[in-house]
Amino acid sequence: MRRRGISTLMAALLLLILAISAGAIIYAYTMGFLGGFRATPSKQGVLALDSAKCTTEEIKAYIRNIGGGTVIIDRAYVNGRAVEGAGYVFQVEDSELEAGESTEVTIKIPGGFQPGRSYEVKIVGKRGAEILFTVQPKGKAGWLGDWAKRVKLTVDHNDIDEDLTDFPLLIHISSSSGIGGDDVTFIFDEVGSNRFKIAVTTSDGITQCYVEVEYWDAVNEEAWLWVRVPSISSSEDTVLYLYYDNSKADNTAYVGDPGSSAAQKVWDGNYLFVSHMADDPDDSHIRDSTSNGNDGSKKGSGEPAQVSAIIGYGQEYVDDADDYIELYPFDYDLTEFTVSFWMKTSDTSKYGTPISCHDGATVDNELLIYNYRGFYLYLKGDPASTFGVSANDGSWHQIVVTWRSSDGEFKFYKDGSPAYTGNLQAGATINPANLIMGQEQDSFRGGFNPLEAFIGLMDEVRVSNVVRSGAWIKASYEAGIDNLIDFGGEETY
Repeated sequence: MRRRGISTLMAALLLLILAISAGAIIYAYTMGFLGGFRATPSKQGVLALDSAKCTTEEIKAYIRNIGGGTVIIDRAYVNGRAVEGAGYVFQVEDSELEAGESTEVTIKIPGGFQPGRSYEVKIVGKRGAEILFTVQPKGKAGWLGDWAKRVKLTVDHNDIDEDLTDFPLLIHISSSSGIGGDDVTFIFDEVGSNRFKIAVTTSDGITQCYVEVEYWDAVNEEAWLWVRVPSISSSEDTVLYLYYDNSKADNTAYVGDPGSSAAQKVWDGNYLFVSHMADDPDDSHIRDSTSNGNDGSKKGSGEPAQVSAIIGYGQEYVDDADDYIELYPFDYDLTEFTVSFWMKTSDTSKYGTPISCHDGATVDNELLIYNYRGFYLYLKGDPASTFGVSANDGSWHQIVVTWRSSDGEFKFYKDGSPAYTGNLQAGATINPANLIMGQEQDSFRGGFNPLEAFIGLMDEVRVSNVVRSGAWIKASYEAGIDNLIDFGGEETY
């Protein structure tokens, strides 16, 4: 029997039918007909870039949802690296975008963005929507964004005896500032009273430091700023930059008045209390610059009174009966401490008491720094003999006392230099319940004796729960007398 094959025409038709069937199956799967759900593109979120701007400091991108569904912006990548962790910032103004809505995205990375280099940015939503774009920063290398002006600050390493970390550096802006007595009032010419239109960076010119504005007087062109400097070298000069630009938005993420979040970050976690001793918020109180909230209450309105002091404002004690400022409660268990303050008195008749702590029960001299005619230190009622150190010559002096429980060693510093070393209460824990500036307590929160009152001026009072090093104390003194920084000239963008 003779077999006949399929005709050429029939074979072609069969192949066409098979191809159409396969295409229909692929289309149905792709479009969601199979499996009982159809996800059309018109019901999904799709991200598009409206615009993007990159400076040496940050990327700002404006992203829009041009699809039909909701997009929740979840994460970002720069050159393949997730924008997360220390030094990275990923901020989204509104992370949930409905169809047609847009949002602002801000991205920062450690060290900033270098001019001349390209950065590939990917922004991703939770449901898979993403956008990829490339930016290149505008601006100068080593310059903070497009800030208009800056001045270079050089910290003299000859006054730094060991490397310091997270040090609160004082910057004085006036017609006679720093080691060279430089006139830097051109800063006020640019920003006037707009104290938040400034920035301080490390030596790279980009990485910002936190700044507390203690005092800003645009009329008399003088200001005092405290800056948390990540590291200050003892072997080479440390460089910072102070930027100022009146066209900038307030830089409140890094610069603030006492009590603000930015200002509190100037002071490391070992500070229990820091006060610049100005009236704040009224003439019956002083403010704690740390985040601990140990604000002080005066005996009454103007008792003591705010006056000009060595750094901005301080307090003047004139009434030996009852001028004082109290921190209450001030409840800590201390196995180490550093207490420091600036003072000025010419009194020769009283056993002036700068600092007095009671334990709240039976021990009135839990921690007592006593008699500026010849200082004593008391711990848990136990006095150390007089140090033979006085501070009642009518000049400003920085006084610092450190103590540690492990061996009972205490050190007394005057004007940045060690003046006495002794031993007291080894193995003890100091348990203050309050702290009074200006009076000695013979009973808890009272029992004042006029013969033991502090008469004079007090400024910059601090308490830490660690022993600050001699190098730290010396640098603090040099900064306090404005002898640590050399100012450069004005630089423009």
